Amino acid sequence: MHRNFAPLKTMNQGGQRSNAAALSVAETEYPITREQHLAIQSDLLKNDEFAFFFNEIKDDKLRLEEVIREMKDNLSKFSKLNAKKSALTDIQMALARGEVLHPEDQAIWDEGEDRIKAEILEQKEKDRQLRKEKIEIKQMIEKNELDIQKFCLNNIQQTFSYEKGGRYFRVGRGAAELTQPLGESLREVGMAFRSLVTCADDLRTLTYTKARDIVVRYEKAVGPHHRDLTSIQDILKKMRDWPKMSRFQWCSCVRSLCDETLLNDFVSTVDSITASEDGSMDMGNSLDPVEEGLQLVAQDRSLPQKRMVIAKKLAAMKNFCTEEEHERYSPYYASGSGSASGHSGQNNQKHKKGNNKAQNQRGGKKHKGNNQKKVNSPGNKQDGPYQKKAKKSKEGFRPVADQK
Repeated sequence: MHRNFAPLKTMNQGGQRSNAAALSVAETEYPITREQHLAIQSDLLKNDEFAFFFNEIKDDKLRLEEVIREMKDNLSKFSKLNAKKSALTDIQMALARGEVLHPEDQAIWDEGEDRIKAEILEQKEKDRQLRKEKIEIKQMIEKNELDIQKFCLNNIQQTFSYEKGGRYFRVGRGAAELTQPLGESLREVGMAFRSLVTCADDLRTLTYTKARDIVVRYEKAVGPHHRDLTSIQDILKKMRDWPKMSRFQWCSCVRSLCDETLLNDFVSTVDSITASEDGSMDMGNSLDPVEEGLQLVAQDRSLPQKRMVIAKKLAAMKNFCTEEEHERYSPYYASGSGSASGHSGQNNQKHKKGNNKAQNQRGGKKHKGNNQKKVNSPGNKQDGPYQKKAKKSKEGFRPVADQK
């Protein structure tokens, strides 16, 4: 039994309830092609009860065609008998004139008027019975077709199709071929997983949420007795226990989900990323966005640091730009180098005023400042945590390393 939505309670302008509006799920009929009709019928015939009804209707239609042929033959015989009956009068007149009868007329005369009339009555009765049977078969076919349609829509809840006048139609309460399964199939999740682990850009920017989601999708797609379910659950446990693991460590974990073909492509993709210094650092950074942000600052690779470098370069080239180039880069001067140079200029003026005032108080003596030791930046390659190694790890990936 199909269900409808509950009525929608509405209010009129006076604040009183008006008639409820309900959204019903009614049968819809659409024209389809012959190929679509045959495909729907083929799918329905897999049900034994439908196949029984279908074959019963098929037999009734064959019998109807047979009855129609018998009616045509009977009408042809009836016409011939009527012609014989009409010829009897002419034959009697010919005999009265003493004429010799034609062989066909002689055969009619020998058959006799009584016999011909009896055959006419017999053919009339047969025609009546055939017409009655024809009507009964038609009614039976119409009833069975209606019953089989209801059986499809109500009992097995599938789309029904039929042919009428050389055209084909489908009847159903929804789409004929579209399906909305309750969950993803292993094939669908597998395609998404392959797309992720063989895309260098996706791996270099992979976050914890996206990495967890693809494994969770695998957990939902496999059945409770699937042989790889334990491996999937172990990966999820490691991710929950260690949410700040690096991208490289996550890749090592999910190797157990790859088949042989994908594993080769996966290892090649990771190795192609770690072949460069930036790619190696990306894979060594954490899946956690906050943790990775700190790592990028330590590596002098964060966006603000990159903008700062660009702003300095723009400030240095400002006086050498053509008018057209100046218009192109002017927004960057205002947001980057311009503001930076403005602040530095103000600081320098304040610093100079302070020095002059101190010199006047101390009789104009100048004091040399202590020399300060240079401190290596956090992103110094020599102090970084990534060391280049030639050997591959036991997981098959080349370890994350600086590429000097």
